[in-house]
Formats: sequence, structure tokens, C-alpha cells
Amino acid sequence: MVERILEQKKAIVNYTSDHDLPAILTKNHWTLLELLSPFEKVTCHIRSSDASLADVIPVVTALQVTTDPFRQ
Repeated sequence: MVERILEQKKAIVNYTSDHDLPAILTKNHWTLLELLSPFEKVTCHIRSSDASLADVIPVVTALQVTTDPFRQ
């Protein structure tokens, strides 16, 4: 769901500006969605029926690498 919203970011921004609607999602909201996207993917992967404990360490490492640009 988060990934789909990010895919449609341009359309959402254009629609709100074309119809004089207030910007529902601010720059901070978009950044938060970008940060949450990898967590959504990982959650879907880990909750699958074929996921095992051996999947956890690589997934956590991947999340750390993915979220490093967002750290201040």
C-alpha cells in the first residue's frame, strides 16, 4: 500500500493542486512514507508461510542499510 502511494505521488500532488485542495501530505509525510516502505516489504516477507528464522538477520541488515540515509 505504501509503495503504491509513493508510485502515485506525482498524480496525487497534481490532483490536489489542479482542484485547489489543501496539500494533504506534506514533505515530511512523503519522507515518512519513503522510510516506511521497506518495513512494509519486510513485514510481508517475514509473515509468509515459508519464512524462517534464518531470514531475520539478512532482513534486519537490509533495513539498517536502507534506513541509513534517513538518520540524522
